[in-house]
Amino acid sequence: MSNALHSTKRYDLFELGDFNRNVQKTDRLEKSMRAHGYLIAYPLHCVRNGNGKLKIKAGHHRFVVAQKLGLAVWYVVCEDNATIQELERSTVPWTLADYHDSYSRLGIASYL
Repeated sequence: MSNALHSTKRYDLFELGDFNRNVQKTDRLEKSMRAHGYLIAYPLHCVRNGNGKLKIKAGHHRFVVAQKLGLAVWYVVCEDNATIQELERSTVPWTLADYHDSYSRLGIASYL
């Protein structure tokens, strides 16, 4: 089952990691998932916990929203030692300048 992409609505197979940001702050994510569903390009990153469950290392917010909306979650089981901080450290939040540059490159007049 390692590194293969899986999908399920059996939320009881999973448990949240002990250390993560507040999973109640999901308003924008919920709006997106209502509009687009669960995008399989962003599966949960899980590890076996030894207690029969899969511990979510990355994707806590997606899991919580998918469960709330009754959507199937997509997940991958990886046997690695990466911490949540290492996994998400490479993701840098967009700045206002990043948005401006991106919309400008699309040719949107109000940003040119």
